[in-house]
Amino acid sequence: MRVSLHPFKINSVIMKKIAVTIALAAIVAAGYSQQVVTLQQCREQALQNNRNVKQSELDKRIAVAHQKEARASYLPQIDGSGSIMNLPDMKNISVPGFFLPTANSATEAANHQYSGESNVYFPGIDLGTKNLTIYQTQIVAKQALFAGGQVRNANKMANEAVAIADQATALTASEVVMNTDQAFWQLVSIQEQVKVAERYVTMLDSLESQLVTAYQLGLIPKSEQLKVAVQRNEASINLLKARNGLQLARMNLCRQIGVDLSTNLAVTVDNLGEPQLPAAGLDVDKALDARSETKILEGQVAIADYQRKNAMAEFMPTLGVQVSYGYNYVPNLYNGGWNTIASAQLSVPIVHWGEKRQKLKAARYKLEQSKLKQDDAREFMRLEIQQRWLQFDEAYQTIGLAAKSKAEAEESLSEVQASFNAGLNTTTDLLNAQASWQKAHASYVEAVSSYQIAKSVYLKGIGELTVSE
Repeated sequence: MRVSLHPFKINSVIMKKIAVTIALAAIVAAGYSQQVVTLQQCREQALQNNRNVKQSELDKRIAVAHQKEARASYLPQIDGSGSIMNLPDMKNISVPGFFLPTANSATEAANHQYSGESNVYFPGIDLGTKNLTIYQTQIVAKQALFAGGQVRNANKMANEAVAIADQATALTASEVVMNTDQAFWQLVSIQEQVKVAERYVTMLDSLESQLVTAYQLGLIPKSEQLKVAVQRNEASINLLKARNGLQLARMNLCRQIGVDLSTNLAVTVDNLGEPQLPAAGLDVDKALDARSETKILEGQVAIADYQRKNAMAEFMPTLGVQVSYGYNYVPNLYNGGWNTIASAQLSVPIVHWGEKRQKLKAARYKLEQSKLKQDDAREFMRLEIQQRWLQFDEAYQTIGLAAKSKAEAEESLSEVQASFNAGLNTTTDLLNAQASWQKAHASYVEAVSSYQIAKSVYLKGIGELTVSE
């Protein structure tokens, strides 16, 4: 009979080594400084370190810069310029000498007619245009008076782009908060499940110790002790897996909040509160209007409409004015001087061979596409909101059932333990009661975690997930 116990003894040795390894790992882990964090701290740190949030904030700054650029179109453009022009192949221009003309009569003089020739001689002149150099500088102010509404539409599009960037930033932040909540509550769940698994192993240790004593006294057969030993070995393996899962869940939370993966995080919950559902239930239309995705789609449709209006504006005339004040100087020819020039320009499109008409058609098609995309997205979000509400409600109902199962499992274990001590129940009955207790506790912890995750997912779905708890 002792020979048949050798495999069990080998397994016991292995399991004791595993238990020692787990204990050493726990001691080593305890040697590191442990950082205890709350859900609120995790959310704030995740938003501070997340790259997607930083990128969305930069996108918003870009949109604001374009908005300011568009507003500047209402103001006149003032530019300064200067130039030097050299004509190295230019030859001298000479005016030959000649007798000046004169009027033959008073009537011709009155009519500015000079048919006669005077005795006054003009000797001619050399204009000095060889290797001519011209110096010029000027300040020009331009202002568009009418452009068919293109400037106004461009500003409205820039405003919509800023609003879209705001909503995109809020959407990214809510996604980061939701992902952080999931990582946090997963760690809470596994952290509590490890505690339950440890208590279960402790219970089995105590039971095994009692049965070893009973076997040594000859009160029970060896098989009763072996049942507990096998159950304890399995529980130890499950505990090892749970601790490994705890380490992975800890690393996942570290990644979400932007700290080193080796950071020894431990989560704490200030107050779970009573699980509850919104008193008013679900208003899908209100939830749909509150979502950032809905507002982004509305902004995209508005921009497409302004682009269509800009395409129509290209069929209209444009009017602008320009004023320049400049200085010109030509050595040996013109000593230089300042002059002012004012001008106006009117441009009227006449024939472009259908180019603008096709551009207008394309803008209209894009507007229709944006509206179809908006309608399709709204239907999808409506379905998503309803689905998340049902998942939230299911998680809420599950907590109540899990709490009831846990209470019943505790009561059952207490009664079976008392009956076992009185010799009325078998070891198998007690093991089953302990396993049911362990499963009920683990299910309750999982239900609480799932409820909190479902709550975050639901709040994001209705556009109400914020940084604060």
